[in-house]
Amino acid sequence: MGFDSTVTPKELVEAVARGGGCAEEQVRIKTIRTTPAGRSACWAQCPLAAARKLGMAKRVQVGEWFSVSVEVLLPRRLRCHRCLCTGHVRRHCSSAVDCSGLCYRCGAPGHGTRACSAKEPRCPLCSNLKVRANHRLGGASVPPQA
Repeated sequence: MGFDSTVTPKELVEAVARGGGCAEEQVRIKTIRTTPAGRSACWAQCPLAAARKLGMAKRVQVGEWFSVSVEVLLPRRLRCHRCLCTGHVRRHCSSAVDCSGLCYRCGAPGHGTRACSAKEPRCPLCSNLKVRANHRLGGASVPPQA
């Protein structure tokens, strides 16, 4: 994260492969997004050994001009897109509650997180459970579910 909009996905693949010590064919770059501060960020998939190496380095050189920061993300738990609880998927959901059309950020129906314009987040799961909900779904403050 933190690179200029002139950086290409190919340059990012080369940098991750070089910094992680893996082949370029083992690296996949997800959509490059622009942060509110005007910098760019993306997700990269690579072998675990390469991710560990990059995570310990905390930075990687991209092209000749940019040194960008690297953050290794923790694996995500399975999340049911029907009831929004973790630990199972829609196919195995037995909940009577259907939250599949709700925004993960504000809990309102009719749009997704990318199109959300709400000023404050409101977790739809915590809101349904009648607990503190001033965060987005999946945040660290979401209580664990069975």
